[in-house]
Amino acid sequence: MNSKEKQNEFMHLYEPYHIGFVKYCKAQSYGIIDYEDLVNESITRAFESFGSIKNKSAFAGYLYGIAKNIIKAELRKRKTKEKFDLFKIDQNLMVENQAEQKFEIEVLYKALAQLPENQKEAVILFEISGYSIKEIAKMQNSGISAIKQRLKRGRTKLSEILLAPEMKEESLLSRSSVLISLFF
Repeated sequence: MNSKEKQNEFMHLYEPYHIGFVKYCKAQSYGIIDYEDLVNESITRAFESFGSIKNKSAFAGYLYGIAKNIIKAELRKRKTKEKFDLFKIDQNLMVENQAEQKFEIEVLYKALAQLPENQKEAVILFEISGYSIKEIAKMQNSGISAIKQRLKRGRTKLSEILLAPEMKEESLLSRSSVLISLFF
């Protein structure tokens, strides 16, 4: 396969996942790495090793796995350099000039960061990126019932986090709108 054919095939496989993948990267990389850098690096790595993918139907899982590994590598690097602060606010991740939305996104991402990794990933893929339970099961190499359970537990834990006493200082309107936007 020549370079142009490889590029066309790659873009054909990647295009349906683009919007969901960008949303996934924004949520997963919060406070760790710039999401645009994560998207670009993941796509570059996926394209460079595209010829070695034997099962093209597993492309989505492959792409998301690359992003996940980049984040893990960044966290390992940071652990050796400095103590990592998961609650650092990254202004690039928030909607511009809309203070209330910025606050809600910050609260949501802080809450997501407290979930176990499998639950966090499942909630992000389903609620933020818009993937079906069946697609998530394939990406996470799990059964459908396991994904449903992760989503249920993740939602329950998010509700607990968002309604925790520490959050009492936040306005009720802000907390309720985050919950409503997440589950409805």
